[in-house]
Amino acid sequence: MKHMGFKDFISERWQIIKINTVETFMLQLSSIFENWIVLITSFFFVIINILFINVLFTNVSTIATYTKDQMILFSLIGNLSFFINIAWSADNMASLIYGVNKGDLDLILSKPLPSLFYVTFRKIDIFLFVKGFVPGAIAYIVIIKWFSLNITFESCLAAIVIFIAGQIALNFFQFLCVIPVFFRGSAEQLMSLSWAFEYNLGRMIPLEGLDKFFRILFITLIPVMISTGLTTSVLLNKSDLLLSILFSIVVSIVFILIKILLWKFALKNYTSASS
Repeated sequence: MKHMGFKDFISERWQIIKINTVETFMLQLSSIFENWIVLITSFFFVIINILFINVLFTNVSTIATYTKDQMILFSLIGNLSFFINIAWSADNMASLIYGVNKGDLDLILSKPLPSLFYVTFRKIDIFLFVKGFVPGAIAYIVIIKWFSLNITFESCLAAIVIFIAGQIALNFFQFLCVIPVFFRGSAEQLMSLSWAFEYNLGRMIPLEGLDKFFRILFITLIPVMISTGLTTSVLLNKSDLLLSILFSIVVSIVFILIKILLWKFALKNYTSASS
């Protein structure tokens, strides 16, 4: 019975992910003009970013212990984190704010669905990820001198685990910024604040560029640097692999548990917008 229960648990959530992914993909295919705009602007952002990094390294050989190619790799991982987060987390958190204020959440709660899981994965925009990330990633991959980087098979595996844990942590941070909508009816400003942290810290500053206090702060209480700074550091063998993996897994599990508790607490205090 326990085995069947777990099987049903996984099957139900897999069906939610599959259905929502297909629906979002079909919807995105209809926006031809917008698709080209995203593709072009994302690609030119990457080109400008690469040019900016080249300018930074005109008179110096390293910044925060990072060489030019290591910094470009960091930028690549930052771009990957940004578009993956957009594809599955950020837009869903913004939709949750709208759902609480406009009553859409009522419909979700009335259905026999795992509501927290559903609002977290309500929209999975693979097409946005492809058109936003892939063209720029090709430019990054071509320009990086890979032979100069200290990357091993073990560091690659560790970086993948840490990146996934970092995405979970980043989703929790965005969820935490959205929760006040249940009590105050507004959370747009806090959601914007989470984006400011993610963009200005997660994608711009390597972990080694911060002192110990801020490193700990931005991979724990404000976890915007796990999927970028810590992932890159581990990938380049600048941080202890095993310790970083254990830390990231523990942090992500703790955040998942806190998220579940916060969701239950928020629903107890939820006043339907349609009532």
